[in-house]
Amino acid sequence: MRFFAPILALALVAMLSLPAGAAAGCPGAERAPRDLTMREATAAVQCAINQRRRKQGVRKLKMNRKLAKAARRHSHVMDNRNFFSHISPWGASLVDRIGKTGYLSGSRGWGVGENLRWGTGAAGSPRMAVIAWMRSPAHRRTLLARRYRHLGVGVALGSPIGVAEGNTAIYTADFGYR
Repeated sequence: MRFFAPILALALVAMLSLPAGAAAGCPGAERAPRDLTMREATAAVQCAINQRRRKQGVRKLKMNRKLAKAARRHSHVMDNRNFFSHISPWGASLVDRIGKTGYLSGSRGWGVGENLRWGTGAAGSPRMAVIAWMRSPAHRRTLLARRYRHLGVGVALGSPIGVAEGNTAIYTADFGYR
């Protein structure tokens, strides 16, 4: 067992430090949820997403207040109602939520996408949210999709499973074009 402890410790350090590019130059991206204001967490997620897009040769996304409103509301509802899904327990979809903000009004053509993440402590940092999305093929496609022009990020301090830990965050990133 003594032989495996140092290897396990090295593996954990390597896992938490890969890849550093998701946070370099994004203030607050490395910090745990309880050490950030919601404004700092939102800005860190937006910065890390745009950093990843730039690295892949994709234009950066502009923050959109209507998408941000939908994302913020969804993160808080998931916390308050103890669920974690793109569809609410009463059947409201991403399009329903974004439609209520007026983002889609008057558009002939549009598209939306969404990434969700929650975590505790270091695993709940903005950096780890973006790393997790980049490691998931479906979430990575959404994050790097060339068609999207706008971004809205919502962060709630809380847990979708009802754990009152105090150092847990729920992230919603809503992407769109019109």
